[in-house]
Amino acid sequence: MFKKLTLAAIIASLSSVAAQPATAQENGYKIPAAPISEDLTIPRHEIAVLDSTMSYLEQGEGDVVLFIHGNPTAAYLWRNVVPFVSGNHRAIAVDLIGMGHSGKPDIGYTFADHARYLDAFVEAMGLTEITLVAHDWGSALAWDFARRHPEMVVRLAFMEGVVPPAFPQPSYEAMGEGMGGMFRDMRDPEKGRQMIMENNMFVTDILPSMIDRPLGETARAEYAAPYSKVEDRL
Repeated sequence: MFKKLTLAAIIASLSSVAAQPATAQENGYKIPAAPISEDLTIPRHEIAVLDSTMSYLEQGEGDVVLFIHGNPTAAYLWRNVVPFVSGNHRAIAVDLIGMGHSGKPDIGYTFADHARYLDAFVEAMGLTEITLVAHDWGSALAWDFARRHPEMVVRLAFMEGVVPPAFPQPSYEAMGEGMGGMFRDMRDPEKGRQMIMENNMFVTDILPSMIDRPLGETARAEYAAPYSKVEDRL
């Protein structure tokens, strides 16, 4: 059934894209601007997790499908996917700690921190027999969770994953001039702070450059809101 739902979602998405006039190329985008709703119609909830709170979207009943976003997005990323799954599944899209509408505890926001809070979220929600669906950096968290909790995961789907063999690379040079240079600069104390903290590079530059259609004002505002303060961009 999960495969059928996924296929239906893909067909619906492709059909909507194909129906649009090819005008986006004039703005430098590769594909036409599909009529993808930026409205959030899925109920949002909040739950206490460790020393903070985590926000999540939830819709439907049945077997659990847990959606995990990447960087610098949020549960909002899945707003048009969840409805295709929630007809006969309990679809949950979580805001990772410090992201989206989740709390911002005083932690280092390392991979281990994110994994710890994700574990605590799953426990607080009482989730079992989980289908994980992950994107970007969230894919690494999903694979790590599945590795440590194989008895809790029944299947895992991921896209554009920050996982082998794409990452990690043996050197910055192996990543190519553009990406390698960017990550090298990020690791520099002065350049990295300027790029990430001062310029908010993940939201203002990286996110728009990694998609093939323009983001509307609502989506841009939703993704930018958690990082309006410099101290929240770590």
